[in-house]
Amino acid sequence: MIRGILSVIVGLLAGSAVARLLQWIGQRFYPEPAGVDLQSLEALQQYVATAPTGMLLSILAAWAGGAFAGGLVAALLSERRRGLHALAVGALQAALAIALFTMIPHPAWFMLLGVSLFLPLAGLGGLVVCREPGSG
Repeated sequence: MIRGILSVIVGLLAGSAVARLLQWIGQRFYPEPAGVDLQSLEALQQYVATAPTGMLLSILAAWAGGAFAGGLVAALLSERRRGLHALAVGALQAALAIALFTMIPHPAWFMLLGVSLFLPLAGLGGLVVCREPGSG
């Protein structure tokens, strides 16, 4: 049981690290605007409201990569119920995205896609591990 909980925690951390790395790469194509204090919640809300579609798509791609990686890591570290642990990572990531959306409104299409991509991609990461010979 402890190993399962730890696999989900480590999967969540790994997924967050991958998503952050991919977002950092995306920022090379869509840099933050000069003179805007993105540490301010109001400034961040205003920026997101006017953000280019390409930037939002790059964030979704980063989240997708993080969900896949998180599910994969959780499944790799689990002894049993690998798929369940992978899906738990995706569920937690979706819950964190919903919390973000309550603080910072995003376009409706972004919120819908953002929340709906975590479970399938984390599950796919877990499925990759479960399909390996000798996995359980």
